[in-house]
Amino acid sequence: IEGQWGELGWKLCATGKLQSPINIKSTYWRAFWSSPWATQFLETESPPFIWDVDEEEDAEADIMPPGEGPEAAAGREEGEITAQEVPFDGHALDVPWQGGNISAKLPGILGLGDEYEGVFQLEDIVVHTPSEHLIDGTRYDLELQFVHRGAGGEGLLVASAVFRQSHESGSFVSSLAKSVRALKLKHGRDAEGQHPTSVALAELKFLPFAREVLMQVQMPLGQEGALMHEDHSQHPIKTYKHQSDYDAKGADVPNFKNYFSYVGSLTRPPCTQDVRWVVFKHPLAVSADDIHSLQSLVGDEGNARPVQALRGRLVHSTKIA
Repeated sequence: IEGQWGELGWKLCATGKLQSPINIKSTYWRAFWSSPWATQFLETESPPFIWDVDEEEDAEADIMPPGEGPEAAAGREEGEITAQEVPFDGHALDVPWQGGNISAKLPGILGLGDEYEGVFQLEDIVVHTPSEHLIDGTRYDLELQFVHRGAGGEGLLVASAVFRQSHESGSFVSSLAKSVRALKLKHGRDAEGQHPTSVALAELKFLPFAREVLMQVQMPLGQEGALMHEDHSQHPIKTYKHQSDYDAKGADVPNFKNYFSYVGSLTRPPCTQDVRWVVFKHPLAVSADDIHSLQSLVGDEGNARPVQALRGRLVHSTKIA
C-alpha cells in the first residue's frame, strides 16, 4: 500500500522532495513558493528524443522516423523479446528487456540545442493502469514507462508514453493485453481466487512500437490517425481530441520532438530520486478491451501512485516554433 511504504523502510517514498509522478501543466504557472505544489514551466530548445539499437558489433541504428534520422533501422532485424514467463509482484507488470542492446540519448535539460547529456540502456518496461502522470489534470487510461540505466549502473532515465481509449491498440500493447487476457482474471484474481505470480508473455517487437510512440501526433476530432504496425505499414484509426490534451501550438509535431522533462523519482519502492523523466505529450491509442485486460491484472483500483508535490521543480517543455 503506497501510504505505508515509508513505514516499511522505504523512507524516501514518504520524505523525498523529488517524487514522481506529477501533474504536468502545459502552460507557465507559478504558485506561492511556500506551497508544496509550486512549480515552474519552461519552454526550451531541446534535441529530439532518440532510441538507438545495436544489433551487431559496431553497428547501430537510430529509431527515428524516415526523413528525420538514419533509416538503417527499417531494414535491420528488429529488436524483440521472445515468449517468456515474467514474474508479477502484485503491483505492476514489469517486463525485463532481453531483446538486445537498446539505448536512449538523454536530451539536455537546459536547452543546449543539439547537446545530449548521456546514453542510458533500456532495462525494463513497466505497465500502469490508469496513467500515473497527469497532463493538465487529465489522467489517461494507460501509461508505459521505459526504464533506462546509465553507464556503470549510474543514473536513471524513464521515458513515458500515455494512452487514451480508442477503438484499436497497436501491436505491442495488444500483445501485452492478450497475454494477460489468457489468465482469465477477475478483480485481479484467477478462477481459484488466487493472485497470479507470473504472466506468460508472447513475443514483443520493440522497434515498430518505438516508431509508433515517437511519431504520434495529436489529430483533430474526426480525422484519421495512423498506427505503425509491425510490418511497417500504416493502418488508419480514429483518434479523439480531449479538451485537456496538450492542444496549443505543436499539435502536429510528433512526440520525438514534443515532450516534457523533469527530475523526479521511481514511482514504487525504493522511490529512488534524481531520476530524469521524459513524458511524451501526445497520447497513443488503446482499445477498451485491452484496457480492461491489463487492468484485470492489478484490480479495479489500478496501480497508479498518487500525484506527488512539485516543490518548486522546473518542468521543461520542448519549444515549438
